[in-house]
Order: sequence, then structure tokens, then C-alpha cells
Amino acid sequence: MSAFKLLLLVGLLLTGSTTDSQEPSDSVVKVAATVDRNQVQIADPFKLTIRATAPRKTTIGFPEFEKQIGAFDIVEAGQVTKSADQSAPDQQQWSQTFVLETIDSGAFEIPSIEVSVADAEGSRILRTEPAKVSVTSVVETDADLTKFNDIAGLIDVQEPQLASSNLAWIVTVAAAAMAIVSLGLFALWVAKRPAALESSKVWALGNLNRAGGDFAQVESILRGFLEEILELPAVSLPANSLISALESRRVDAEQIAMVREIVSVSERVKFGGLKLSEQQSTRLNESARTVIERLGAVNFAISSVKEAS
Repeated sequence: MSAFKLLLLVGLLLTGSTTDSQEPSDSVVKVAATVDRNQVQIADPFKLTIRATAPRKTTIGFPEFEKQIGAFDIVEAGQVTKSADQSAPDQQQWSQTFVLETIDSGAFEIPSIEVSVADAEGSRILRTEPAKVSVTSVVETDADLTKFNDIAGLIDVQEPQLASSNLAWIVTVAAAAMAIVSLGLFALWVAKRPAALESSKVWALGNLNRAGGDFAQVESILRGFLEEILELPAVSLPANSLISALESRRVDAEQIAMVREIVSVSERVKFGGLKLSEQQSTRLNESARTVIERLGAVNFAISSVKEAS
């Protein structure tokens, strides 16, 4: 055998012994990542399932994710299960299912997921093919977000002519009615504010417990709490302005992210007709409780003095 052929044979043997592959699948192990839907709406959960099919006695390892897979938040992560492949008795199938969602719209891609494999052929890494998911907004592109979707526009009507003799009486009654309404609103405002001896945190958590999971009330309570402790008009601020105000006061980024999701989803519920599932509502309510508990432990007045000094 010539020296050239000997070197070529050695090179082929060395190449064949390499076990660190990153192919979507190989002749022995098949891996795939599939979604139950390729088109979803904002805050609309869908399922991602990772599967690996391989001969028995193969060791399969799926990656661990913390909070996100690509651009999607993990709502729920299932356990890895192993079962026999009905079509091939000598094969087994490993699978894990995730429930994902996002509050952003657009065309997204679930990236390739690495699956580790160890068998008689060695150890290697296989990759799943990316999965495309289109997320659409529940708000129409030409919708006017300054109006609720169940309020009709104003219609001009001809005003009836008032008799001069009744004008003074009507003005008096109208003034009295306005005074009564104003007193009622003031009393309601006082009743909803925290008592002098009760902290904003205790007030907010107590109201959360009494809200019974009503997401509209939960968002209102959270805004009222932020208004009390940060001394800003959080109740009336639009979502973007509220987030900017929190950032300017150096609120923790994780808590800002929770508030952003709550107020963004709330706008879509009010203006876009989004219907929250019980699971979504529970998760958002718990996020509001977490924000209140954490921010309620911070004295922002003292923090501002320290920063100024």
C-alpha cells in the first residue's frame, strides 16, 4: 500500500470516529420540535412539543429552559416522558411539551433546540428544525384605541326649546344633582384610599384578596398602589407613560416587565375584546401580587435622598 493511500485511510478513520454531530437527525435517532398551531393571537397560549425517537438503551437529554424559548414566554413546562414507539417495538420515544405565549405581534421563529444523544455510536448533539409561528394582534389595524369597542359615536340631536319660566328651576335642580354626585365620588375616593394607619402594601394586598381574581380590578388596584408609593398619576397614565415613569424611578427591571405585561394585556382586554383564560388571569394576578409585595418593601423616599446625595 502506498504512503498516500495509507494517509488517506487514516484520515477517513479519524473522520469517521468524530461523534460531535449537530444534524437535525441521523440514521439512528430522529428529533423534531412541533407546534400545535402556526398562527396565534397575542397572549394566546399554544403548545410546543420536543420529540426524540431512538432504539432502546439510548440516553436522550433535553435542554432546560428558564423563562423563555426564543421570543416566547414559558407559561407551563411539562415533564420529559418516555414511551414505546407503537410502530417499532425496538424503538422508544422521548417527549416534552411546553405551553408558550407572547404579548408581541409579528412573525417569530422557535429556534433549533439541541438534544443530546448517547448510545453505542458515541455521544453527539442533534438539532431540531426551527418552527415558525405568526402572532397577530386582537386589535384591528384601523381601530381607534381611544374608544371602547362597545361605545357608539356621538349623534347630534335637536335640543328642545326650554320655557323661560322653567329655566331657573332646572338650573337649580341640576346644580343640586351635581353637588350630590361630587360628594358621592369624593366619598368613594376616600373609601378606596388606604387608611392613615394602614400601609399602601397592606391596603393593596387586602383589596387583591377581595377582588376574587377579577383581572380588571387587579389592574386598577395595582395602578392605585403605584400611585400611592411613587406619587405619580398611575391611575390615568397610558401604558407606555407608566412604564417610562417606573424606569425613571429606578424600579427593578423584572418588576417593570411584570407591570408592562399586566397593563398591555389590560388594554387588549378593554379595547380589543381579548378573553383571558383562567390560567392566564391567575398568572397575571400573581404577578401583580409579586410587584406589590416587592415594591411595598422599598422606601422610595429614602432611595431618592441617597441618590441625590
